Amino acid sequence: MNESFREKAQILNEFVLKIAAMALMFCDHLGLFLLSYLGSNNVAGLILRAAGRLAFPLFAFMLAEGMRKTRSKGRYILRLTIMWALVAAAQVI
Repeated sequence: MNESFREKAQILNEFVLKIAAMALMFCDHLGLFLLSYLGSNNVAGLILRAAGRLAFPLFAFMLAEGMRKTRSKGRYILRLTIMWALVAAAQVI
């Protein structure tokens, strides 16, 4: 009974962390846009960039948790490598 209640009472589950990391990454990109178009002394852009820097530790934590929870570490690394290659190829185009 306690375990299921604890799981239901968790606020920061993996889904919420992913959404928070994506929102922070959006803030980072928005701050970069503001800084590049409004000048480097734009306070809002600096604040958004600072907040956006919190996205990387969240993504790194989720990556480590995925590695810990997977059954096949080789297939997990293969999936990550394929996604990396797709993103890298999209940046070249």
